[in-house]
Amino acid sequence: MKALNEADFMLFKLIRQKDFMAQDIRTLRTRQAAMPTHAEFLGNEDRGVIGQNYFDYDPTLPVERLIGLEENFRSAGARNGTNIVLSFKYALQRPRPYQMATILGVPHEFEQSVTAHTAALPSGHCLQASVGAATILGDWQKLGFQPNERQLITFARFVADVGDRRVFAGLHYPSDNLASWIVALRLISRLSLPRESTSFLLTALEQSVVYKLMVSSKSVAYIPAINKIAQLAAEIEK
Repeated sequence: MKALNEADFMLFKLIRQKDFMAQDIRTLRTRQAAMPTHAEFLGNEDRGVIGQNYFDYDPTLPVERLIGLEENFRSAGARNGTNIVLSFKYALQRPRPYQMATILGVPHEFEQSVTAHTAALPSGHCLQASVGAATILGDWQKLGFQPNERQLITFARFVADVGDRRVFAGLHYPSDNLASWIVALRLISRLSLPRESTSFLLTALEQSVVYKLMVSSKSVAYIPAINKIAQLAAEIEK
């Protein structure tokens, strides 16, 4: 865990330099003059509300799909077991980054949060967004709605952003998200969902800024988890 903590705090330095929280969201579908920032989305998501104001990501999604999207995320997570995240947290008991920073005596900036009081590993928001979105896509297919390619990519970007924002905010370590992606890929592969729903998660992972930073860091601490994700991805794509 020491090597993982060191790798995570090194990545936090880079994330802080880039100030992702102050940046506006970037999607393929939105071209508004003034776009909301990651910080603005974090506020709702910190209270457990995922999917609110998704219109800012993709105004082309049919209104019947936009309405109630936050409830869809909530119910999808409950149906497909994302509540198991608390079991992992209680078992692993990894201190939050701001707690570990105090222990190590290193500087660490973080946003105020009303939900970041449980153990860190894995990230509940990252898991809820990924499993929830894959489940929602399966539900949409049953209702006869198939998003087009750009709508799917934008939805994937949103899913990645939910998890990334927790890291940008300093509330989760980058490696917490790695754990969440592994749990999500394992969980989804065992659910009765269309193939498109499971492959969607790989598209979302490719959109994750935090995941790309971990891969590009080439840190040996991340390699086992990154290799595990590659293995699970290969199994899904068979």
